[in-house]
Amino acid sequence: MERKGSLWTALVCSVAGLAIYLASSMTGYLAGKGLSAVVIVCTLLAWVCLAPVELARLDGEQSVVASMRSLAAEVLLLIAFAVFAMSRVRLAADVYFIPVNYPPSEQTALNWSILGVAGYAVAIVAVIVRFCGEPRPLAISAGSGSKV
Repeated sequence: MERKGSLWTALVCSVAGLAIYLASSMTGYLAGKGLSAVVIVCTLLAWVCLAPVELARLDGEQSVVASMRSLAAEVLLLIAFAVFAMSRVRLAADVYFIPVNYPPSEQTALNWSILGVAGYAVAIVAVIVRFCGEPRPLAISAGSGSKV
């Protein structure tokens, strides 16, 4: 069963997650509070790992190279997801646990950040779906000595 759609889903969702991260970090309430290069670099490296994966497939089965690339992409997306989410924890705490006199732009930044984190989460799941193979049936040979 081909799962090419999952690869495109992972790429599109990670692009959306990175775009939202960049936009929410450089504009509005979070403008000037800093960008994490880890999120950007990990996402770009994950794209480099995912893009040529179809070329590394051999005879319909995943090669070792494709498996290593998918594992690397998964780890890189998880790192980007974790750093992005952790950079927004204080923002979420301000909005949800100290709901007194916060500016509306803070709520907007949090809502966009939640969408970006969700984009990364969908990309992570899509990579898992794409590269988890179906279980192979056990082949029992007739010459194994057992009589049926």
